[in-house]
Amino acid sequence: MPGLTSHGRELTFYGAQMACRKRCQIVEAHSRIKLPNGRNIPHHGNITTAGCPLISTLNDVHGWSSESGEDGGDTYRQNDAGEWVKVLSPRRHEECEHDQHVILLNEDGQPLEGIPYRLTDARGAVIEGKTCQDGKTQLIAGDSGDTFDCEIGGKALG
Repeated sequence: MPGLTSHGRELTFYGAQMACRKRCQIVEAHSRIKLPNGRNIPHHGNITTAGCPLISTLNDVHGWSSESGEDGGDTYRQNDAGEWVKVLSPRRHEECEHDQHVILLNEDGQPLEGIPYRLTDARGAVIEGKTCQDGKTQLIAGDSGDTFDCEIGGKALG
């Protein structure tokens, strides 16, 4: 917002594009506080087009960092308590050393189709679905030494 700056950077507003890698926009803001351009001013926690809560009202300057080095969320969702929790996307196969399917077979070695599963990768990202005709899950990607969890059947349904 021209004329309203902090640390030499312009403040952001409803509809502004964010400095995140997804280039999302702010789609929620305070309903009664308007900037000189007529747009509402957002607050920490307001929502962006990716569903993430806004962490900085000053594009790429007033942000938070994680002292633990833990991955930030790729998007966010509200849990049952109404708190915003991060959601990690599975790693892209092109960025990893390995990718693989889990194949579910019956005791006769025949593929099991339509079995619900949940794969959780080394980062905590989740891939859910049902096995296809040849008993395969979706691909899960990782690097040497990474582990993943595989839940099948009722537990994977939630």
